[in-house]
Amino acid sequence: MLIIRTLLSRLAYLACACCVVSATARTPAANTDAADALLDHMIATNVLTTPGAPPFHAILEISSEASSATEHHGRIEVFWADPTSYFLKLETPEFGQTLIVSRDKVQESDRGDFYPGWLQDFVGALLDPMARAKDLRGHPNAYDDNPSFVYFCIKRDDRNNGITDDLTFAQVCYNKSLGANLSYTLDFTHYLGLENFSPFHEKSVAHTYHVSTRDDTKLQGVLTTLEDWKPDSTQLTITNPTAPSGRILTSVVSTATEESLLQSVPKDVHWPPIREGRLDGYLIVHAITDRTGQVREASPYNSDDNEELAPFVRQVALQYKFKPFLVDGAPRQMEMPLVLHFTTTSGELLPELNDGQTRKLITGCDLPHRISDPASAGQQIEIIFKVHEDGHMDTVGSSDRKIPVLSLFREFQSCRFGIYSQNGKPTPYYAHLSVKAQ
Repeated sequence: MLIIRTLLSRLAYLACACCVVSATARTPAANTDAADALLDHMIATNVLTTPGAPPFHAILEISSEASSATEHHGRIEVFWADPTSYFLKLETPEFGQTLIVSRDKVQESDRGDFYPGWLQDFVGALLDPMARAKDLRGHPNAYDDNPSFVYFCIKRDDRNNGITDDLTFAQVCYNKSLGANLSYTLDFTHYLGLENFSPFHEKSVAHTYHVSTRDDTKLQGVLTTLEDWKPDSTQLTITNPTAPSGRILTSVVSTATEESLLQSVPKDVHWPPIREGRLDGYLIVHAITDRTGQVREASPYNSDDNEELAPFVRQVALQYKFKPFLVDGAPRQMEMPLVLHFTTTSGELLPELNDGQTRKLITGCDLPHRISDPASAGQQIEIIFKVHEDGHMDTVGSSDRKIPVLSLFREFQSCRFGIYSQNGKPTPYYAHLSVKAQ
């Protein structure tokens, strides 16, 4: 049975299901030239803070998309003169910052000792959503202008000896139907989706931003104010410059750097039993430390085969402690791929629903008895869905392994899956749909 992940979340769907294939019609040189030209276009069109752009005042209001909880609510306000002169104010329940940049001087005042990753993502969304463009230039990037694809993407994914270097991975995409505006950016550190573009001088600026936290909480930022601003010298005046040691800055570091600073790890970790997936192996965790080296944010990065361990992975990672990471003698927060080894045991298997049960549980779509699959014509095959405990489709595949996953997703994307309970508790499950190939 082949089950291929197609809809882990908005991030996974956009990144894997409908975006980029390697180009075959273009030479590498043509690929690179076209990709670089597209990057230039998106920077010039969609980034507010390019040199020479008009000064502006902006306010971004942040909230959770699915909850009224205020933990991830916040506000970002910026008065921008140019890349070397601006005023930035951040407010959240757990952290606040006022930052003044004036040429070679900086004044920073912080409330709290940890600058959360999700807030950094929104600051980047407003001030520099194309920060990874420099890493995409000059490479024969994955690039495709097939008119059947909605998204047009540029991607870098370096592999050494067949192993992906997570820190080199980056992808930027625009939606062809929306006038070549930047649609989303994705790399190891973040996912950022952009919507609702409106003109501002010669720019086209997103007014809605989507970010996911490290535990996959969906957050939304709305640009409630974007207006011209006449630079005010009093607002950009620095009275008490902040030394580098007094600032909260974050550096992305490699696994080798992080391992060289390792100070303490949790002892005698007892991993919980799982219902499917590998029983022994390694998981990559996206982790951020504070300036003392203590991990403060963590979430699984590549746990597709071991989703059940995800909540426990975070608990384990938060117990890691590193020596402070120093840059020119000043400690910084570290953002890194943290590798965890796990050993666990098998638990009760996930329920497998037969064709009859599946047809009763799925609504909102027509469930076929026949499906186009010329390679297996005349045979009875199964379409297999994996469904989360909350009823969201996780994966889809076919028992003959011959139907393209994207075509299956398109066929069944309107379906709504019922919640299935086992021992009185909602549980993930597999739903089998029996169809005849033709």
